Amino acid sequence: MVKSMTGFGKGEATLQNKKITVEIRSLNSKQLDLGLRLPAVYRQSEYEIRNIITRTVQRGKVDVFVTVESQTVETPARINKEVFAAYAGQLRDAARNAQLNYAGIGWDSAALQAIMRLPEVVSTEAESISDEEHAALVAATGSWRLLLPVYAALTVAGGIWLRFTGVEEPQTRGGAVGMIDCFRLLAHPTVALCAFGVAAFIAADVGIGFLSSRLLDNPDSILTSTGFYACRIVGTIVGAWLLVRYSDVKYLRWNMCGALALATALLFVRSDAAVYLLVGLLGFAMACVFATVYAVATKSAPTKSNEVAGLMIMMIAAGAVSGPAVGALIRVAGDVHYGLLFVMACIGYLVWASFRIETETTTEKTDSHA
Repeated sequence: MVKSMTGFGKGEATLQNKKITVEIRSLNSKQLDLGLRLPAVYRQSEYEIRNIITRTVQRGKVDVFVTVESQTVETPARINKEVFAAYAGQLRDAARNAQLNYAGIGWDSAALQAIMRLPEVVSTEAESISDEEHAALVAATGSWRLLLPVYAALTVAGGIWLRFTGVEEPQTRGGAVGMIDCFRLLAHPTVALCAFGVAAFIAADVGIGFLSSRLLDNPDSILTSTGFYACRIVGTIVGAWLLVRYSDVKYLRWNMCGALALATALLFVRSDAAVYLLVGLLGFAMACVFATVYAVATKSAPTKSNEVAGLMIMMIAAGAVSGPAVGALIRVAGDVHYGLLFVMACIGYLVWASFRIETETTTEKTDSHA
């Protein structure tokens, strides 16, 4: 959420016969002072537009102007010709009965003015907007809801792909695995380090996602989140290639040391270009971490793969801690960048764990030989 900013933004949506323009101007202010100017036909969308803006801007004097340009010539007023003709006939009959000279000069002009003022001669059609026009107006203002159909389509496509992809599953021992069986694995040193490593990674990942679009005070700050996850995709591909050639523990150690350095740098830099670069590199470094930690835990307890999987999945819930923790740091410090302290603490644990895992693994191998 943007706390306060001075700036200008503009969004446009083009329909078949209309062009909708939304302009936003803002000045710094201690509280949110929102002014919204809409064409009368768009009043029905005012509540939704206000909600979109208040979810994005926390304070400031914000003026929003919505204009619509019609590409065709249209008039909302219509003259009812039948009613007009009936009134004109009645007016002539009344003039004839009163023996008035309705054929005289100026009669037509006077009669026209009188008839046009009579009821139901001129009707104004109540203008309404279509669902398409409403969606275009909301899109020009900005709404996260428009992404939901995209996410739904990707989810369905992924489910269909997995359904028809054959995966050979190893034979497992009989008997169901319960939650207590999963938590018992925390007595295993390497598994415990990896489990809390998953929790730290998820918390750091959620924290970065929350902060990335707030580190910059400009309308394009959302591009930092896009860059972070785009670089995560690239990092996943490169990481898969590296993990075939190098030790998974060493890969984890290198990446987490680099990620800690990048998060520390983000705490101090304020340049837009530097923030974009560092957030992108951080996304690259955070790729493959979950898969690597999970693989190390499974290797250390190969006969307990189901319990390991259950424990790792439960640790994902640690992401719920990230939002309140980062928010508390921001409120105390009064600066969005200080939320990175929580991210740094999570990554710091992963750095420490990457060294401890190798030590514990060596100890376990020695005990096994003994």
